[in-house]
Amino acid sequence: MVLPWLKTGVAFIVRRLSASLGRELARSRAQRRAVEGEATSTTDGIAGALDDTINILMGRSETPSWWNGVVASVRQRQIAAPQEFQNPSIQNWLDDEKVRAELRGLIANKIATPGDHSLEEVSYGVLFEKYQSLAGERGTNASGKIDLIVAVTHARLKSDMSSSPATSALSVQLQATTEKLMNARTAPSVPQDPHRTSVIRTADPIPIAQLTKVAESLLHAGRPPSVALLFPEASSKARAALETATERRRTISRERGPAEGRITTTVDALIKSAEVKHLIIGEPGCGKTYTLWRTAKRILDAGDVIPMYLPATRLSTWTDLVQIITAAEPDISASSLFTDPRVCICIDGWSEFATGENMHERQKTLNALHGTRVIATAKFADAGDAAFDIWKLDLLPPDTVTEVVTKAHPGEPLPARSVLELLRLPLLLSLSVLTEMRASAIGDLVPTFVGA
Repeated sequence: MVLPWLKTGVAFIVRRLSASLGRELARSRAQRRAVEGEATSTTDGIAGALDDTINILMGRSETPSWWNGVVASVRQRQIAAPQEFQNPSIQNWLDDEKVRAELRGLIANKIATPGDHSLEEVSYGVLFEKYQSLAGERGTNASGKIDLIVAVTHARLKSDMSSSPATSALSVQLQATTEKLMNARTAPSVPQDPHRTSVIRTADPIPIAQLTKVAESLLHAGRPPSVALLFPEASSKARAALETATERRRTISRERGPAEGRITTTVDALIKSAEVKHLIIGEPGCGKTYTLWRTAKRILDAGDVIPMYLPATRLSTWTDLVQIITAAEPDISASSLFTDPRVCICIDGWSEFATGENMHERQKTLNALHGTRVIATAKFADAGDAAFDIWKLDLLPPDTVTEVVTKAHPGEPLPARSVLELLRLPLLLSLSVLTEMRASAIGDLVPTFVGA
């Protein structure tokens, strides 16, 4: 009675071990071929899946049985061959050998190293430039098309991987494919900032005159409106008094720990910091926007670094930020600009950028700006801002407030110290001076500002 049961059990175990051993041998052979650079059927599968996706979108092929399921998996129902993919100029772009190679690289990277976006910006930059030259439209208009092609092809390959044991070593092969693709690029490297920790591959350096022109355009377009515009009848004396505060360079501080204590520096000094990502936080009305804009202007005037001032409040995606650049200078390569070691990206309103369901766009932005110097402002920092050194924008120094109030109201006694302390908030100081308010105590401020 026992022997038949034992015989059946042993046979079952042997079959399972044989199947497992077969898969391991197949995986080992695929790994060896990948390391040696030998072409395999999985590599052909990437190109084949990409060709299928593009041909279906272009209307060159019939919709296969797997299409609807894959499309549904990426939540892109109702996309069967959109009219825009059948546009001859779009097809010309997609038929380009370099475009196919970059799309393949994006797909390979997505499967080989999920969550690693460090290589994407280079590929997107090449695809944008090709789109502009071959399709005759702004390069960033290709973003949605690229995302769709990559998502559908990636979903199909994942489905193939889960259903076919022969593809169990696909991730290794894809990793090798990605590395070979990236190493095959012949674009020269620009001189590296010694403070940077990453190697940046880019196209020919953008002429300094063109970078400066873009920076000037961005500063002009992004100049924050002055609160003085709300008070056209304010005296010239009051306006001149406020200039005392605006001319002073603001300081920022951070706690480094019990041993090191509190560190204070200026925003301008962050340009030469060993760290390349900085976030300056502060309450509303403390002057974050003005401080960043004025700092960017001083940096540009100095000529050592080219600041790109990007107001990000109410923007939702990384593409929105890129379009600020291309709107200022359509002929410039945004990917080359964002990876240029001479450039510092100044983002105002980081905590109000890409909120809610678009929160993932912040990480996408940080990945795209990996190794690039960034100075951003925000109302607060959250858990996703670990890439930044966090600084607090200091309030105005007491002596600056005293000087402004004295100039605005010469010959009059100063308000109480408690009032002067409140006026260290730049917005309150501006309103106090421009309205020629007389406040001798904290209580005088409340009805003045609430009733205004």
